Amino acid sequence: MLRRITNFGSGALGCASCSLDETRAEILLPLGGAIIPYVVDPKDLAKAVGAQVLNTKAIGIRFAEMCIACGMTQSAVTYPKAKLSYNDFVQGG
Repeated sequence: MLRRITNFGSGALGCASCSLDETRAEILLPLGGAIIPYVVDPKDLAKAVGAQVLNTKAIGIRFAEMCIACGMTQSAVTYPKAKLSYNDFVQGG
């Protein structure tokens, strides 16, 4: 896994380490999600930089599960139900 971190780019890894050093942060929240957690495992990156790295994919999935478990739905004010008929779905209708 260390190979994947070095392939991740010494510049990005150095930037993460530098940011943690400068801000004295204890947790890294990777934004974007294209590389972490899909290419680089947050656990491996955490070992490399010496700080906890959050898994944004897992956070999103768990949040969605929590919303469903609590019976939450989208806002009826923001997303009102559309009044559609069969003809609305027929081509040329």
